[in-house]
Amino acid sequence: MFRTGEKPFQPAVYSSVVPLQWDLAYLSTDSETGKDYLRWMNLAMAFANENRWHMMRVVIGIVKRLAEKYAGITELECSKPISCHHNYAAYEEHYGKKVWIHRKGAIRAGDGELGIIPGAMGTYSYLVKGKGNPESFLSCSHGAGRIMSRHAAKAQFSVDRTINDLKSRGVFLGKQKKLDVSEETRFAYKEIEFVIANELDLIEPVKRLKTMAVVKG
Repeated sequence: MFRTGEKPFQPAVYSSVVPLQWDLAYLSTDSETGKDYLRWMNLAMAFANENRWHMMRVVIGIVKRLAEKYAGITELECSKPISCHHNYAAYEEHYGKKVWIHRKGAIRAGDGELGIIPGAMGTYSYLVKGKGNPESFLSCSHGAGRIMSRHAAKAQFSVDRTINDLKSRGVFLGKQKKLDVSEETRFAYKEIEFVIANELDLIEPVKRLKTMAVVKG
């Protein structure tokens, strides 16, 4: 709906070597719209990074307090935290050229860089070390990846079945509204071991972590 005198939004048209039949939407990074996109993306990444650090500080504080209370441990040393972005674009040099890399469902896996590849609720996740494989543009998968849409998962798996599955695996679920919990059932995702086994040319598994609790907003 438009007020009198207003013109409908007309998207900018840029020349591109990408064939029209590919139907690939894009923004020119030289345009004001493209620059705005990058600014907002970087803001979102900075916010997410700060959010992760805040949650980490809170969790470490709780662990230290309980370790002292129940185990008498007053000195608890933590390893270096691992924090990595996914679903973002980065301007990097590859094959001798500066290019934009869009890591959709992927994280950076440069040589020696540490990352996290999560599985699904109630399964395992992996801490990994990147091998810096140039063929993947220094990237690896962000997680197990879905084999079922959220809608299909909710239709196929009931709330009770999902919660009981977690209980049977000894996993605590912290979630107030549970009506959508089946969207993330482990059966909606690929097996994490299969995913890891298929990218050993990109990463070196460092440690496998078993899910103990799931906290969802």
